[in-house]
Amino acid sequence: MTYTTIPNHNFDEQEMSRSIFITPRMDNKEIFNLRNTALEFKHGKSYKILKQYESDADLVPYMLLHLNEVFKDIVIINPYVYFVINFLKNSNFYKRDFDKFNGILKTITALNYYNHEIHDIDGERVILTNIADVQQFMSLLKPYRESISANLAPKAVEVLNDIRNNIDDWMEQDDSEALSLGITTNQYFSLQNLGLSKDSVKKYIYELANKGFLQVTDQSGKSNVYDLTKSEVSYINDDLKHIDDTVHQIICREVGEWVIDIMLEDKFVEDLSIMNFDDEVKKPPWL
Repeated sequence: MTYTTIPNHNFDEQEMSRSIFITPRMDNKEIFNLRNTALEFKHGKSYKILKQYESDADLVPYMLLHLNEVFKDIVIINPYVYFVINFLKNSNFYKRDFDKFNGILKTITALNYYNHEIHDIDGERVILTNIADVQQFMSLLKPYRESISANLAPKAVEVLNDIRNNIDDWMEQDDSEALSLGITTNQYFSLQNLGLSKDSVKKYIYELANKGFLQVTDQSGKSNVYDLTKSEVSYINDDLKHIDDTVHQIICREVGEWVIDIMLEDKFVEDLSIMNFDDEVKKPPWL
């Protein structure tokens, strides 16, 4: 995974095919300022919570050593592998992406192993990825879901959603120039909520138009006027309870009907998200 703050850097295909790009939020100024205001008071409540987090983080290497020991003789099988395949079906790098994303899902299963029953398959100890693991996987990747399935840069998706969510209000509020036919890059740059540079705005608007999410509807001087198209990102079926006949046959042939029985009994956990704080963990006041 690559956390990047590099503006206007064009990653080549080698980098793109080997990484999962995580980009910083640009709309969190209020939370950023609240956090810094609270932490400025050294030895205050928030500062003590931060120090506790830092102390707890020292335990992570030991957690990994423990998991390494546990999984010396346990194999993880993901019977929802078809969901990962569907999730990546439009990716330019689906062959490499499969191992990356299926690996993330199996890692979540490993972290939650104490909630999984251990099964015996031909003398081998096995745990199965379950629906709760998939729910956490999807909550982790929610900000990048459209990016992955539509082959868009994560920030391009943020621009697309910013326009989707606000263009009607911008049209109503604009008195100087009519936005009835769409928006130019300069207009979007001045109205945006993401804090992007003008070069970045041009780059992402072009990408969205090139991929069919925006269309040129008019000209304003030398500038194109863009409007939303009816294009939507490919729908990903979240109905994990529905198992296609082909998948059913493969699982029964390879392992047995008992895996299908477990999958059909598997339950969704309401509001489950990898971003949720455990009740025993103190939530920072700025959140």
